[in-house]
Amino acid sequence: FERCIEAAASLIDLYHRSGYTYRLLCAVGPGLPAARGTDHFHRCLDYLAEVEGSSRAEALLIRLAELESASGAEGTLVVVTGHLSASGAVALSGCRRRFRQVIAVVLPAHRFGTDSTRARWEGEQATHEAVTMLTRSDVHAVVLGQGESIAAGWASLSTHPVNGGERRWGLKPEPA
Repeated sequence: FERCIEAAASLIDLYHRSGYTYRLLCAVGPGLPAARGTDHFHRCLDYLAEVEGSSRAEALLIRLAELESASGAEGTLVVVTGHLSASGAVALSGCRRRFRQVIAVVLPAHRFGTDSTRARWEGEQATHEAVTMLTRSDVHAVVLGQGESIAAGWASLSTHPVNGGERRWGLKPEPA
């Protein structure tokens, strides 16, 4: 859960530094409306500091259904989650109808825990299955484990071209 919060904060920082308008939603709770600027950045970080996790697997599915059913096209949806089931992958794929691009940052608990080898293997198989479904739906995924950098995972997405060959993030300008 803490790594998911850290990943979300990292993404908020990226969007803030890039000057994008962004909003913060969680599987549970109202979230924060779209805005940009330093005040919004600090409100988002404060919100993340107080957010509580949910053990209800359906909470994410409900939130994704709400996002998919809303009217109006949007740019990018980034979902940070600790577990991605096959049904979660299907729900994320459905969001492609509304969002120009959908990205999943997955930090599966089995990669951080001390479960048995069998449990870790089963967790890895389920994650692989979900990511395969996402890839077939043109949803990009980064799956991270212990010791893997969130920044490096996020940066790896910028090296893969998206529709039409454009890159997700422009290159950082060289200092003058």
